[in-house]
Amino acid sequence: MTHLNTITIFDYGRTEDGVFYYAMELLNGASLQRIVEVDGAQPAGRVVQILAMACGALAEAHAIGLVHRDIKPANIMLCTQGGECDVVMVLDFGLVKELEVDREIKLTGVNALIGTPQYMAPEAILNPGSVDVRTDIYALGTVAYYLLAGVDVFRGKSVVEVCGQHLHQKPEPLSARGVAIPAELEAVVLACLEKDPTAALRAPPSSGVGSTLAQSSCGTVPERGTGGASTNPTSTVTRCRARATSGPSRSMDYTGQQRNLRVD
Repeated sequence: MTHLNTITIFDYGRTEDGVFYYAMELLNGASLQRIVEVDGAQPAGRVVQILAMACGALAEAHAIGLVHRDIKPANIMLCTQGGECDVVMVLDFGLVKELEVDREIKLTGVNALIGTPQYMAPEAILNPGSVDVRTDIYALGTVAYYLLAGVDVFRGKSVVEVCGQHLHQKPEPLSARGVAIPAELEAVVLACLEKDPTAALRAPPSSGVGSTLAQSSCGTVPERGTGGASTNPTSTVTRCRARATSGPSRSMDYTGQQRNLRVD
């Protein structure tokens, strides 16, 4: 895969004693999980920008028949590259599934729970062997919720409790948590979290989710230095960056005490 928001794999193989290895590019940045742990919930504009880039990386994978299966905040990094801040990198395709495989291979480990429970789609819990691109879209919805609310969409004391919530409980609307975001953006996030994998927004391609996210932000993200909102949809990413990068200066150090942080 060659998408600019997918981590580059330089080499892979097995050692003489059978150990699998792969060599990846070294990134300078922090995972979304670490950013939220240190800095809390993120501004809507920044979240839209992040998710749009992640959608691009996933769209390339989906187009060639691959499903990530473990999209979560720890597997998405924000990096600084070429002088640009908040460059998304989608990591860890270690659980990736190839869709066009023999049925015999599809059934291998069909009862195994594959992924991270807090970010797993209902169908991935019920039938891990049947996952497809819609599973990644649901997981992206859980990441969006986490970024905007600062907490996971579902929490529990055990894996069973969390999985049960994914299967049977509706997500609490972000607005009910006091998260001030555009209603259109909240609707997109909740649509990604639909239990039914045939729901409109959960259907492929994932690039459509990115487009819908951008449209949901139109007219709501102010240009830098203005109090109003632009209605030009072609400048959505620029406006998202303006919202994301405005405010206090932030450090690249995500290892210290809580502070205002931005990867820049």
